[in-house]
Amino acid sequence: MSQPANSSAEVHAFPRRHGFNAFEQAKQELAAFKFSLFETVAADPLLRAGQCLNLIIVYASLVTIDKKTLQATPAYASNGRVFVRAGVRSHHTAVKARRLLEQHGYLIPVSRRNGITVYRIENPHHERVQMQIQELEECQREIKTEKMYAISRNPAWQIMPTLTVQGWQKMPTLKIVRMAIIARQGWQKVPTKVGRKCHQLP
Repeated sequence: MSQPANSSAEVHAFPRRHGFNAFEQAKQELAAFKFSLFETVAADPLLRAGQCLNLIIVYASLVTIDKKTLQATPAYASNGRVFVRAGVRSHHTAVKARRLLEQHGYLIPVSRRNGITVYRIENPHHERVQMQIQELEECQREIKTEKMYAISRNPAWQIMPTLTVQGWQKMPTLKIVRMAIIARQGWQKVPTKVGRKCHQLP
């Protein structure tokens, strides 16, 4: 029976429509898996200590679909090839990134070939990372809403430029803070660069 690659680069039986090219569908599913994998690795806070995204992109590029089995092939390449393609600055950095990917289950060692580790690629933390992304985005919206509310309660609000709600949402946070400081000081000269602590309006 034809079998496509699923989201974890493994294979399960899957009924296919009559006349549909099973190999092409398997390739499409693998491409979707890779895109999801890159998105997860890029946003996973557990991987930010190393250049893990660069490395996983290289390993994923080595994964294809076997025409006979319609399974995703493992990733197999020498350290030198992987490190050069990943564009990492040093051997130490590359090794650290690979260890992180192994530690968190993105690279699963399955065998060794000619002294080189063969990996199966997984995306085990997709749901967790997506939830964290949603929480962070919601937190950012709440912070900006609170800043806008704090500015609106300022007595000098009336002399500040009139903008629509959409206009305030699109404006960079530091610019909003600087405008609030200017308004409080009667439009006196204020340094262009506002410190990071300025977002905490008294």
